[in-house]
Amino acid sequence: MTRFTLDTAMEYAANDDLETWIHLFFNGEGNNVGLSEGLKMKRRFWLGPIEIDISYLNRALGPELNMEYVEDEDWWNYNINQISKRIESG
Repeated sequence: MTRFTLDTAMEYAANDDLETWIHLFFNGEGNNVGLSEGLKMKRRFWLGPIEIDISYLNRALGPELNMEYVEDEDWWNYNINQISKRIESG
């Protein structure tokens, strides 16, 4: 079972240590060490988890050629299916 859930993020935030949770995620299950290292280059102030309307988010990654970050379509579909399964299972 994953330890990177909303509940665990909230626990880290309650202990004023959300940054640790973020870097643990990106260096593990999130599989994005580069992003973790990039975030460490400047001092950050973390707030959250918070709920926002999805309409405020702009997608920058996907299989479409006009995306800022173009992803292989098969890999994209695999990842979206994995995310959907996690949401459905709670």
